[in-house]
Amino acid sequence: MDKNSEKYKEFRKRANKANRKYFSKPEVREKKNAYSKKYRIENKGKISEYGKRIRALPKTKERIKIWKEKNREHIKEYYKRPEVRARKKVSNKKHYNKRRSNPENVIKEIEEKREYRKNNLEKTRRWNSKYYKSPKGLKKSALGYRERKRRLECSSNNMSKEMRKIIFERDKVCVYCGGNNKLGLDHIVSLKSRGNSLFNNFVVSCRVCNSKKGHQDVIEWYKQKKELVPKIILELLKKQKI
Repeated sequence: MDKNSEKYKEFRKRANKANRKYFSKPEVREKKNAYSKKYRIENKGKISEYGKRIRALPKTKERIKIWKEKNREHIKEYYKRPEVRARKKVSNKKHYNKRRSNPENVIKEIEEKREYRKNNLEKTRRWNSKYYKSPKGLKKSALGYRERKRRLECSSNNMSKEMRKIIFERDKVCVYCGGNNKLGLDHIVSLKSRGNSLFNNFVVSCRVCNSKKGHQDVIEWYKQKKELVPKIILELLKKQKI
């Protein structure tokens, strides 16, 4: 049968009408939904690959672009809905965490941001001035100021010479590696992790170990290295909890 013929067109109309009637039944609709749900779960990769391949075609890109231009107001209204906002927030967080889990992506993202700032200095300045005048920005800047002030007050530079001498006499060498090259003081619980600047939170460490540890938790850091935590660190951590 020729597809352009009138007989074929009439046949298609009757078939479509019969299909609509059949699939409008609740039991059939439930069965269809269950099947489609099962298929989507079993063939997730296949569906995503097909979608990517279709979206990459120039025809579909043009069609999407035209549709977005025509329905701008409808899209804005849709994304203002609270349930859509919540769903988008969750998906963005998942995507962000997945992206940040790879260190190469993190470095790439930092470089991209730097390049963007260099190329759009005026735009970034305008955005920053607008953001830091808003209530959210003012709150963030105030919190940042308080945190910087707290860290300056808690830094090892404000420690007395006598206290430094006692800590160096106690540890003598780097607590983390046992070396004695370029020694200094390090916070066991970092200031970023809300650590304090009391006697029990300081140990002697070399510059290399200090930079390697950074803001990490000591016990987790030793787990990554697959080494035992020194007794002195465990004792000092116990004293802090008491």
